[in-house]
Amino acid sequence: MGSFLLLYFYFDTMKTIDDAIRSGTRNIPIPQAELTIGAIGAWLPAFLSDPTHICIIIGGAFLALSLGVGRTDILRLKERINTLFGQYVDGEIRDRIISSGKVTSQKAELCILFADIRDFTSISETHEADTITGMLNQYFTLWWQTINQHGGIVDKFIGDAVMAVFGLRSNRSPCDDAVASFIDMKTLLPDLNSKLKTLGLPEIQNFGVGIHFGQVVLGDIGSNERKNYTVIGDTVNVASRLESATKVFKTSCVISQETYLLLSPNYQSQFQLLGSANLKGKSKAIKIFGYK
Repeated sequence: MGSFLLLYFYFDTMKTIDDAIRSGTRNIPIPQAELTIGAIGAWLPAFLSDPTHICIIIGGAFLALSLGVGRTDILRLKERINTLFGQYVDGEIRDRIISSGKVTSQKAELCILFADIRDFTSISETHEADTITGMLNQYFTLWWQTINQHGGIVDKFIGDAVMAVFGLRSNRSPCDDAVASFIDMKTLLPDLNSKLKTLGLPEIQNFGVGIHFGQVVLGDIGSNERKNYTVIGDTVNVASRLESATKVFKTSCVISQETYLLLSPNYQSQFQLLGSANLKGKSKAIKIFGYK
């Protein structure tokens, strides 16, 4: 605003001087050294006596104010869009999409975690919709916090299940991070249930987790109208099958041999060999390990 007034006043003064020289009322141009704020200020009374100048100043003031308010609104809208976008897509992926305008597909070696609530069907059959969604939102929030803390990314929530990816944004061991997320979540479950009870929501007695490490395809998957930035491939399917195997082997977490071999000794010691399992979709049995 101040810059606009100063520039307008300066150029209007120069035009007035030029007009005076051309009309013969002034023969000598003002030296550049005299064009200081003080010298120009001597012209201010005459400048303000012209109604045209007043209208232009008022118009400029409103224009500057409108531009300032508009810019503030745009920044607020951008922040709101980023916040809402981040609720549907991981923040790091969101920033990557916004900065480049697209995300290229690639193959990568990642660790996939699947988690599923035990006896969720009976819970959903005996409670109202608001109660079920309230419980799930508390449960999913804790999972998201735990996974994010260990460098993972929540890929999606599917019904009562969580799918997470480790290895995209961490230089640590993705398998260690996945197992650490499971152990932390298991440790935090009693506190979660206390909170659920206080809120009048059903408690979660247990959950099962499957973890597998391998190659996946990472990229935008979907139609032209709607896409998901996700991972697909056999590794994802195996992780899901391992989660289902927790019910058969009566353990809270089942991991593949590929995952086990990449764990640090501290985490390896918390798992034991369950044997070989024939998973759906696999032509050969694979060795699996269960949480002690």
